[in-house]
Amino acid sequence: LTIISWLVAKASSAIAQLPAQELKLSVIVAPLYSMGAAAKAWGDALNDTTGGAFTVKFFPGAVLARRDPTEEFKALQSGAIDIAVGSALQWSDAFAPLGAFALPWMTPGNTQLAAVVADPDVQSKLTAALESANVTLVALGPLRHRDLATQSRVIASPDDLKDLRVRVTGPRLITDTYLALGAKPTGLNLEDARNALAAGQLDGQDQSAAALVAARAWATGTRHVVQWGAFGNVMAFVVRKPLWESWPESTRAAVHAAALMAIDAAQASAREHEAHDALARNGVSITRMTPAGH
Repeated sequence: LTIISWLVAKASSAIAQLPAQELKLSVIVAPLYSMGAAAKAWGDALNDTTGGAFTVKFFPGAVLARRDPTEEFKALQSGAIDIAVGSALQWSDAFAPLGAFALPWMTPGNTQLAAVVADPDVQSKLTAALESANVTLVALGPLRHRDLATQSRVIASPDDLKDLRVRVTGPRLITDTYLALGAKPTGLNLEDARNALAAGQLDGQDQSAAALVAARAWATGTRHVVQWGAFGNVMAFVVRKPLWESWPESTRAAVHAAALMAIDAAQASAREHEAHDALARNGVSITRMTPAGH
């Protein structure tokens, strides 16, 4: 972190004389979540450490794109959004190469996910692909995995998903995986899902641990959470390509260094552990599925 801070300061001093530039920063979630916290930290760092070169306006909830992550990526391409922090998983319907991080069980553990994120070849190929879509990749950070939360059924192996009525949000990739395992995925909105869970009309939901805590999942009958490592997720820090190309190298260095600082500040791993601890304190059993399936 000390080295990153030094890089921010050094790069920022070189761009302090540039005219202030207003940037619209979008993210789909609030700072309550790791990705939202990272986005806010990135914006704050650009506001505070670039000598007035930027005025970053923060737009959580993807309000510049009708609260839709697919539309958010398109808005970034069109110029309605200048910079963004997005979930690779949620953006994958709009830009398929981002779905590589979430291919089922490709990165079943946090160590494997971090290794893929840090792989220079992966970064290079993804950067090139995004460039062709008018978007510049600045940095990547692990967002950990989604969990499977159930009301009464204990999930000990993929076979246990047969006929499971499960709420699924996000890209088609997730829905297709559940269908392939014999489950019955549904795309109910949050309020309808809560009512269905309370009424016994839904057996579970696919969500991050933090989202389960925010929704107080135990209050609607959730009793089991399995960390099955099916879908890894990554946060991508991006800038619309024409804007990035208009900046001198010193500005790019400052923006990149601020993104690295934001990834560290978001503490995705610590937040995931805290969320699982909170679920356990409220009577939810936490199980981690091994490669052997149990």
